[in-house]
Amino acid sequence: MPHRWFRRQVADPVNPFLIYPVPDAPVAPSPTRPPTDGAARLVVWSIWLAMVGAAAWFVTVTARPMPFGHDWLVIPPAGSPESIPVGWVLRGGSGDSGPLSRAVLVGLQQVGGGDVRVAMALSVTVVAGLAAALILGAGRRRGRTAYTDAFFPVGLLHLGHGSVFSWAWQVTQVVPTALAGGLLVIAIRDRNFVRSGPAVVAGAFLVLLALAGRTGPLLVPGLALWFAGLGLGEIRNSWSGPGRPTWAAWGLVAA
Repeated sequence: MPHRWFRRQVADPVNPFLIYPVPDAPVAPSPTRPPTDGAARLVVWSIWLAMVGAAAWFVTVTARPMPFGHDWLVIPPAGSPESIPVGWVLRGGSGDSGPLSRAVLVGLQQVGGGDVRVAMALSVTVVAGLAAALILGAGRRRGRTAYTDAFFPVGLLHLGHGSVFSWAWQVTQVVPTALAGGLLVIAIRDRNFVRSGPAVVAGAFLVLLALAGRTGPLLVPGLALWFAGLGLGEIRNSWSGPGRPTWAAWGLVAA
C-alpha cells in the first residue's frame, strides 16, 4: 500500500516488486496579497469632502462683504494696494498679524476689490488643502490609508472653527497654521527628508513662519531645534560614513 506520507511511488527498474516512495515536490507558498485600503480611502475622503462642504456652506451663509469688528484693525487701509504704505505691511496696526500675513491681506484686497469674503474663501481652501496633504502624507508613510486619517479633516474643518472661516482677519492665523502643517507634511512623508530637496523647503517654511504673525514665532524655537538636530545628525552620519554631508542637511541647520 502507498505510504500515507507520499502520494507518488516508483518501481525499482531491476526488481519490479520493490516500490520506492517519492516525496512530493515542495509547493511554493502562495504570495500573500497586500492588505487593501479601498474602504478606508473611501470613508476618509468622503469625510474630507463632507467637512469641506460644511465649512464652505457655513461661510456662504454667515459671511458679509464688509469688514466686521476686529477686521478694521487688521485689514489694509482703504485704497489701492499701491497706496498702502510699506510701513503698514512691516508693522501693521495690530500685533495679531506679521509682515507675511499682512502682505497676503494686501494681495487679497487687490483680488477681491475690497470684498473680505475672498479672505474667508482662502482660509477654507488652505485648511482643506492642509487636511488633504496630511491624509496623503500619512498614507505614504504608512503605506496605506487608515480610518484614523479621518482625524485630519474632522480636526481642521469642523464648525467649531466657524469664526476662523467666517472672519476675514483670521486668515492671518491660517497662514502660520498652513506653514506649520506643511512642515509636518514634509516630515511624515519621508523619513530621510533631510537628505533631499524637501529639507530646503522645510527651512524656507521655518523662516516664513517667523514672519507670519503672533502664533508663528511661538512655534519657531521648538521646530528650529528639531530640524537643527536632524541636520546635525545627518552631517555626523555622513562624515563617519563613506559619503559627505548633503547640501540639504547644511541648509537645514543654517535655517
